[in-house]
Amino acid sequence: LLCNFNQLFKVDPEVFGVWMEILSSVPDSFLWLLRLPSTAEANLRRTARAGHGGEVEGRMIFSERIDWRNHLLVKSMANLSLDNPVFNSHTSGVDILWSGVPLLTLPRETMSSRVAASLISAVTLPLTIARNMDDYKQLALRLIG
Repeated sequence: LLCNFNQLFKVDPEVFGVWMEILSSVPDSFLWLLRLPSTAEANLRRTARAGHGGEVEGRMIFSERIDWRNHLLVKSMANLSLDNPVFNSHTSGVDILWSGVPLLTLPRETMSSRVAASLISAVTLPLTIARNMDDYKQLALRLIG
């Protein structure tokens, strides 16, 4: 179970395409996203269906925000969190690491794209920091393999 608990405005077309390639490559995988904002769900589903078919689109799970009293427990059900390279996980990155789920990131040039790499380095998991988008995809496939 792959996840990303960031607001969906952070998802750029390049990383979304890689996420769909990962789902296509691993037939029993699912991608869990927050319905935040709810209007983004239809757009992402349409994009997934157009590029990768209904079967892959059907393995996208959208949920409402998770109750804060249980959110770490619920998030711990995921196997790998996929970060957004352009605008990284901040608080959601801390939460996912605290829940025991590895966070895969790809730092870029701006501060907002390097936060998750700092978080990962602070908990000494540098193996989940990718060098480029191809490395990001290959690391994800290895980690869920």
